[in-house]
Amino acid sequence: MPLVQDMDVAPECRGAVQGHEVPSNCRFGRGRPRSVQGALAVRQRTHREVPRLALNQKEAAESLGMSVDHFERHVKRDLPVVYSGSLRLYPITELQRWLGEHSLRGGRRVA
Repeated sequence: MPLVQDMDVAPECRGAVQGHEVPSNCRFGRGRPRSVQGALAVRQRTHREVPRLALNQKEAAESLGMSVDHFERHVKRDLPVVYSGSLRLYPITELQRWLGEHSLRGGRRVA
C-alpha cells in the first residue's frame, strides 16, 4: 500500500497507510484534511495523460527535431494553423502529413 510519505504532506502525517483516516492536524492540498485515499485519488486525477490534438510552435518544432527558427522559415508556411486569440496551434496530423510529404527514400521524395 502506498504511504503518505510518498506525497507532499506535512511531516506529522507521513507513515499513514492508505485506507486509514489521517489525524485532523494533517493537511493536504489547500489545507483541508483528507483521508489518504482521497489524497491519492486527487493525485491520480490531476496527473492523467490527455491526448494532444495540436501543438504550439515550439512544441511542433521540437516534435520535428528542429529549431523554432528553422520551423518558422521552412515548415510553418506549409501547415494549416488554428488561431485561438494570440495562440497558434498546429494539428499533429498535419505535422505528420508534412513529414511524410517531405521524406526521401533513395534520394527521391516518397509522396
